[in-house]
Amino acid sequence: MVLAFEDTTVAGVIPAARARRRVSSIDGSACYELGIATSTVRPAVGNGALVRLGGSVRTVTGTS
Repeated sequence: MVLAFEDTTVAGVIPAARARRRVSSIDGSACYELGIATSTVRPAVGNGALVRLGGSVRTVTGTS
């Protein structure tokens, strides 16, 4: 996951997560399934969050 913030304020945790979809494969007839996922917070090992702050401020309120 890559997040880019420009001239904003961010407060809180930005966690890494694993997304699971309801179906195992998606084709053209079920493309709406791409937007339906359940995300579970995971340790940032091989699936971290990259955060770029361009003129922004981040207040960290917990581990991420």
